[in-house]
Amino acid sequence: MTTTCAASFCSNSRYLAKKHNIDIIFHKFPTEPVLLRKWILFCKQEDKWTPSKNHILCSSHFVKDDYQLINSPSKENKKTFKKLKPVGKPLLSI
Repeated sequence: MTTTCAASFCSNSRYLAKKHNIDIIFHKFPTEPVLLRKWILFCKQEDKWTPSKNHILCSSHFVKDDYQLINSPSKENKKTFKKLKPVGKPLLSI
């Protein structure tokens, strides 16, 4: 499983985020073709690069307005989670 952000210019990883307690979320690539293409271009990888189902993009590349806040359904866990807005909404901070 890939643990490093797919953006060629980013070194954020799940390991470092956990080790240093950094508030970074990692997102799977979307399946919607137009949005997927936008994410691929943003990553600036080699020509014809296509992300696998395990590639991720970190939250450092999104703006606050790309997210919606979701309350935990658990009565014991009162946390609020950040989730990307539905398909077509996220803007990617490019």
